[in-house]
Amino acid sequence: MNRLLASALLLGAFFFTSCKKETDRMTEPAGAPAFEHGAPTGTATSRTIGPEGGTLTLPDGSVALTVPAGAVTKATAFSIQPVENTLPGARGESFRLLPEDAHFAKPVTLTFSYKNFPQHGTLPEALFLAYQNAEGRYALVDKTQLDKATQTLTVETTHFSDWQICETFRVVADRTTLKRGEKATLKLQEIDLVAPLTGPDKNITPWTDHVTMTSGMKLAWSLVGEGSLVPAQTQCVYTAPGTTPQQNPVLVNLTLSGFTGSPKIRTGASSPQMTIITPIEIAQGDYVKYSFNGETLDINGDCETGCITCEARNGHFSLRTTAPNNRTMSLIIWNFPSKAGNYAFHTDLAGIEVLAGVGSSRYVSSYSSCQSPYNAVFSTGGVTITKWGNVGEYIEGNVTTQLYGGGNCGSDSKPFTLKFRAKRTR
Repeated sequence: MNRLLASALLLGAFFFTSCKKETDRMTEPAGAPAFEHGAPTGTATSRTIGPEGGTLTLPDGSVALTVPAGAVTKATAFSIQPVENTLPGARGESFRLLPEDAHFAKPVTLTFSYKNFPQHGTLPEALFLAYQNAEGRYALVDKTQLDKATQTLTVETTHFSDWQICETFRVVADRTTLKRGEKATLKLQEIDLVAPLTGPDKNITPWTDHVTMTSGMKLAWSLVGEGSLVPAQTQCVYTAPGTTPQQNPVLVNLTLSGFTGSPKIRTGASSPQMTIITPIEIAQGDYVKYSFNGETLDINGDCETGCITCEARNGHFSLRTTAPNNRTMSLIIWNFPSKAGNYAFHTDLAGIEVLAGVGSSRYVSSYSSCQSPYNAVFSTGGVTITKWGNVGEYIEGNVTTQLYGGGNCGSDSKPFTLKFRAKRTR
């Protein structure tokens, strides 16, 4: 398959992670569940840094690694590479920091932007870094430094591993787009990386509905807009109004207070209470529906059914979904003039990539030719954009084609259909 195109597809969405000194890490319980380490999903960014120190920054400037003078005794190859996120239910992308087996004489500083991390249903105070140890167990870093002014998370470490952003508290809704009079159930969830994951549901996640409420902690649900709420401690039911509201989406808010001293959320005199905002669209909203390999996914962007990222910049358009069990779909148009139309996989450098779950093969809209492995053969057709809009407006489109995987010559192909309507975020 065309590995360059497959790697390029992953550049359309940005999810960033980092780490912290060993002494600042939370305990790794022996009974915590272990998961396989993720396979690489993109090209590594590398640089050789010597005893004098230096920096390594991703091309878009979103992740920066600062090595102080004296951290290494000889020229050392440093790299940052995106890998599969194998933590069930996680919304961000994992990064592998190398050299993994090296220990630094001085802590290395990592600065990651969370600007493009999906924050609906959570808040910056609940964003922490998690690392995956050699045995595959995850642990949170409770001393991750937050800078809301620059929207960054900064940590120090004396050795590397696989890292990602985790939201320790989040609100999930079973539906974020409702017709008039329909209902949605919203739940506050807390991450629990200690308890074993059990049960028959393959999509079970470490985010639990059973939030630990200690003395002084308070929750208050409220509504901005039309409709009604029935709160019940860590859950509530929202009912949409009988007519389309003037304010759309409406906002279901959960205000947290009294969380002082909790290792899973940052509090202080300047922020005695925090509010998690969940938008609910009435009679319109985001959706991505695609069929592949006998399965149809209907994603509405609530990050329970799956997350959606839709953006355009620098002459490119990208749409990405991340569903439970690491099922991802990426669409990108590299030669994009920002208007509705048909964009061919070949001439316009449009592309699709699908991953059907952890451990599954990738399928893309191109494959290597039998006659020349250096020449790509592209899927027929392309991407149709039926509606184009500015930031904050909805983009609509569809695709019908074949995707290829499993070696050269297009010997393994599967049908793929896609229809989407997503709000452009940038």
